[in-house]
Amino acid sequence: MTGITGWAHVTLSVRRHDLSVQWYSDVLGFHALASETTDRWQRTLCQHPQRGVSLVLHQHVPTSSDEFDERQIGLDHVALSTSTFDGLHAWEERLTEMGVLHSPIADAPPRGGKVLSFQDPDGIAWELFFRPMPAS
Repeated sequence: MTGITGWAHVTLSVRRHDLSVQWYSDVLGFHALASETTDRWQRTLCQHPQRGVSLVLHQHVPTSSDEFDERQIGLDHVALSTSTFDGLHAWEERLTEMGVLHSPIADAPPRGGKVLSFQDPDGIAWELFFRPMPAS
């Protein structure tokens, strides 16, 4: 697979803060750097040691809903970048093989580039995005 080139950070609203912090540590290798608990939320800043990618896991108290709705104020989607157009096609094949419903690869005006859209099991929208580097 073509590697993901990264994001600056993403904040995810989670149902069970402590369980999520443990899962992202065990499964993806994120390290918890700092946590904050108030009467309104519990959140932890995590960072991946190899790439420095930051992820914030944020549980609102009380949790307002068990279903994600991209039409509500907040996260609309997360877009990960691929380094090549062929890599985007490889991701399309992988998603198909894994039974993950997805869009066809499409043009992404006015941003430029190509995009492939899908959702996680909770309905959170994700994109894989390829934007060619401008010629120098």
